[in-house]
Amino acid sequence: MSYIEWGAFEGCDNLTDINIPQNVMKIEDMTFADCTSLENIKLPEKLQEIGVKAFSNTDLKEIVIPDGTKAIDIKAFENCKNLKKLRILSAGALICSNGVLKHLKAKMAVVFRILIVLSLIYG
Repeated sequence: MSYIEWGAFEGCDNLTDINIPQNVMKIEDMTFADCTSLENIKLPEKLQEIGVKAFSNTDLKEIVIPDGTKAIDIKAFENCKNLKKLRILSAGALICSNGVLKHLKAKMAVVFRILIVLSLIYG
């Protein structure tokens, strides 16, 4: 499996923690959208892309974007009210679509390594 299909876990209210397999390179659009109890996720090192609204309306508190990630699509973390820390480990170019962190309620620390952001993050 090199990707997780569009909306695969959308609306799974009882999902609280997930460790995505290391061979996953793409998280498709809406994959974990509206998983309102999702608090913890471990992304694989080979992950290259996070799709549109992939984690929107979840209860994530912290997320680490692996070094190999090349793109984070629009509204990927929209309405993640409790997201307080976003660590981006990318040492190369990372394309963040407009509004990646739109409508966040919590004050948040964004920790970058060496990073080139090619679009607006907050939208």
